[in-house]
Amino acid sequence: MEKPDTISNMEIYEDHLLISVNPKIYPLDIVYSAAYTLLDKAYIVIDGDPDEEIIAEIRPKNNEDLKTLGNEFNNELINYAVYKKQSEKNAVIRQAIVQRALLTAGYDESKEDIDDPDEILVPWEEKYGKDD
Repeated sequence: MEKPDTISNMEIYEDHLLISVNPKIYPLDIVYSAAYTLLDKAYIVIDGDPDEEIIAEIRPKNNEDLKTLGNEFNNELINYAVYKKQSEKNAVIRQAIVQRALLTAGYDESKEDIDDPDEILVPWEEKYGKDD
């Protein structure tokens, strides 16, 4: 005889499913991201206390299997949690790369080789003289 799943965070009903999410593991922004990926397959309502417990109610739009939707939602929670963690770890490196790219782009205001046939870059005073 097989043991029941004691770690499951899903309650499956006839026409919907409730998923309990621990916000200390998966913050609200991760829950939103996971829910967003299922919007084409299901109607989703997020409820609960973001400090204690978040409840996601999932109602399939078509004849989607409820357990499959629940498992997909749980997989997306992990997916976005890992993505967020990696983004935080790489933020300094990403910022350094962007700064380096901007510095080496070669833009220099002092260069006079800009093609400006309509003299748009000429200051007003030089073009029309100063008002006294």
